[in-house]
Amino acid sequence: MKPIPKSPLNKITLLLILPLLLTAGLWAWLTLSLAQAQGDDEGLWRTLDTPFERVGRVLEDQEGNIWAVSWVGEALESSEKITDYEEILGQGDAITQTQSGASVSFVTIPGEGLAKFEQGRWITYTVESTNGNLPGDSIPAALCDRAGNLWLAVAANKTISDTVRLADVGVVRFDGQDWQTFTVTNTDGGLASNSVRDIFEDDAGNLWFATLDGLSRYDGQTWEVVADKNDLGAEGVARVFQDSQSRLWVGLFDFEDGMGIPRGVARSAPVSADGTVAGWQTFTEADGLVHDFVLSVAEDDEGNIWLGTVNGVSRFNGTGWGIFTPADSDLPGALVSHVVAGYEGQMWAATNEGAAEYAGEQWQPFGNSEPTFNIFKDSERLVWFSTGNGLRYYTDYHRQTFREESGDLGSNDVRDLIEASDGAIWAGTYGSGVSRYQGGQWQTFSVESTGLGSDNVQDLFEASDGAIWVRTYGGGVSRYQDGQWQTFSVESGDLGDNNVRDLIE
Repeated sequence: MKPIPKSPLNKITLLLILPLLLTAGLWAWLTLSLAQAQGDDEGLWRTLDTPFERVGRVLEDQEGNIWAVSWVGEALESSEKITDYEEILGQGDAITQTQSGASVSFVTIPGEGLAKFEQGRWITYTVESTNGNLPGDSIPAALCDRAGNLWLAVAANKTISDTVRLADVGVVRFDGQDWQTFTVTNTDGGLASNSVRDIFEDDAGNLWFATLDGLSRYDGQTWEVVADKNDLGAEGVARVFQDSQSRLWVGLFDFEDGMGIPRGVARSAPVSADGTVAGWQTFTEADGLVHDFVLSVAEDDEGNIWLGTVNGVSRFNGTGWGIFTPADSDLPGALVSHVVAGYEGQMWAATNEGAAEYAGEQWQPFGNSEPTFNIFKDSERLVWFSTGNGLRYYTDYHRQTFREESGDLGSNDVRDLIEASDGAIWAGTYGSGVSRYQGGQWQTFSVESTGLGSDNVQDLFEASDGAIWVRTYGGGVSRYQDGQWQTFSVESGDLGDNNVRDLIE
């Protein structure tokens, strides 16, 4: 059973929450069919309740399941802006614009693990639930590779003198059954550092790991350090991306006098078949980059490279730079934690003031101004957003609307929607019972035609035996199985009250 998500009620009340990680299937046409015939943008947004109040990264595995990784980072206890990059990079990648001389205090927000949305329910993985096989609940980076393995950069949540700190413990691979941890020690130094900040898979299936001590590569058998301070001219790597010409792009930082200092971005020569990198070229603010603190890298259909920074977005066309900031464009926020190419030539940006889409040479803000931590596009053309209010997705792709007026639904007032295990789509409506979509055709079941307890439906539920259960307003519950309906109510002697508030198996 794959129920369509409902909107959460909880809000984030922290003064300022900023993303640690950069960046998560559901089935696009299911939600598109419910796309609220009015067609307004807000009607195309859906929210998926998650086990976490804050979601940092969204992933999709080979079977189309959505994974949510809890957000982890720093919250400010004052309105001052951060200057201590070592605290940022070493304790959780909380990021903001800088202002010389400011001092602030941090509250570390530890991670809560990760969860998989499968068969309509969440399965949560934590240190406790895996009996320590997942060695930490804070996950600053994650990736599902093409073989179906889940890769996690993991940090343990440590409390020292009532203060939460994150202790990096390396990289974990999960194949769905077994957990394996890779560290500097058990890779013979092939993993440059246990502090991993980004993971990327290239077209050849090699995995690249951005760490606080350089860039590492894993080809499925061998770990090796591909670039260190001598190669990059900077101590650490915060982000890693490979473009269509097989060139690596890495966000750089260095440590000076106890402070982490961003060093712009470096581009490699095309990576050879054996993983060799011939050389690097560095770009900084002096070259036209909008800010040296690079948080994300992406490429559009025309080969332009887009870089999200703490002060807007830069676009590199191979020879020159274009710059987008809130001051000179409609980009909603300066802190751009993630950029990603869309399906139809547009670009998406996640900012501290909401998400935005770049199309037609201008930015268009989407949703509201809540902080957006990550943007991800899945195989079904849904665009997912990790926000301060949970996990949301946008469905404005190949939209098809089913309405009462077109003879599809019994009523436009759809209260619940699920996909059954046989692929049928069930829509519960208020006023006209239940409609089922199967084989390209709709069929409506009502009190008059089937003996349904009530035409005012609250919830739909599929049991493990394939039966569809319908919870109604004042009409008890009805069950559909093997082509037959049966209603359980006060009148049938089965229930004590026809107003059933919840239904589980």
